[in-house]
Amino acid sequence: VPMLMRFNVLEISGGKLGTSHGALRLEGLVVGQFLNGIGTQVHLLTTEPMIRTIDVMTMQETEAPIGLPPFKSNLDSTAERFMHGVLTSDRRFLLGNLGFSGKIFVADLESRQAWEVPVAGSSFVGGLDISRGPENRDLLAIHLGDSSAIFLFEPPTALTELVRQPVNTDWSNYDPYRTPNGDAILLGGPANSIAWASGGRKL
Repeated sequence: VPMLMRFNVLEISGGKLGTSHGALRLEGLVVGQFLNGIGTQVHLLTTEPMIRTIDVMTMQETEAPIGLPPFKSNLDSTAERFMHGVLTSDRRFLLGNLGFSGKIFVADLESRQAWEVPVAGSSFVGGLDISRGPENRDLLAIHLGDSSAIFLFEPPTALTELVRQPVNTDWSNYDPYRTPNGDAILLGGPANSIAWASGGRKL
């Protein structure tokens, strides 16, 4: 059974975490953790699929869970290898990918509602990130498998594509658990990840 546990980093010693200071039993694996603005709550993106909001000190849920649309995969692998999420700058909305549905989800963390938004011209949606830097601030970048694109997102559903750039990806020998030279991936991040540089100039 998946468990989320809290540890004190000051108690880490000799390669051991130390004593647990709280735990929460979950029905799905956690694929993303997103703090609120003052660090008192964390929003958990899980494979249930749901968003659960908990108090970081008590490890108890403080809000009603948000049910999400199902993640669609056509690969023989589990969803936690491909799910991504990102908070908007105002921390009101959490956005995530829905794989081969060609859509993203938008979850309102205040109203506790979630909905789908299609990404026009795309059959796959991978990783996504929002620029926090002074350049391209608040623009949404999405990895679309064979391309990357930048969007202006205006809640609740307006997604305006600004530019799209092809990605030279050879999928013929793709294995989500191995590098191109055949080495096993033991601690690799989610597939199709994308991230803005800190200044917002590059992806």
